[in-house]
Amino acid sequence: MTVAGHTSEGLISGKKLLRRLRWLIFHTWNIPPVFGLGFILLIGVMQPTHMIGILTTPLEPLYNSGLARLLGLVLAASDAAAGRLARRQARM
Repeated sequence: MTVAGHTSEGLISGKKLLRRLRWLIFHTWNIPPVFGLGFILLIGVMQPTHMIGILTTPLEPLYNSGLARLLGLVLAASDAAAGRLARRQARM
C-alpha cells in the first residue's frame, strides 16, 4: 500500500511527503528564533556578548539534541501507528 499526496507537481510518494513535512517542521521551529534574537539585539535588551554566552553554554546543545531526538521518536511512533491503522482499515 502506497501513500501519496497531491501537489502542484502532481502525485508524490509518502516518503517524499514525509520528508517535506519534516523539513517544514524544522523551518517552523528554527526561523522564528533567528528573527526573535535579532530583534532582542536590535532593541538592546541583551548585548551580543550576553547572547553568545547563553548560546554557547553546554546545556543549549544538549537541550536541542534531546528535543530533536524526542521529536524523531514521536514522528516514528506516529508513522508506525498510522501504518498499522491504514492496514487495519484496508482489511475492513
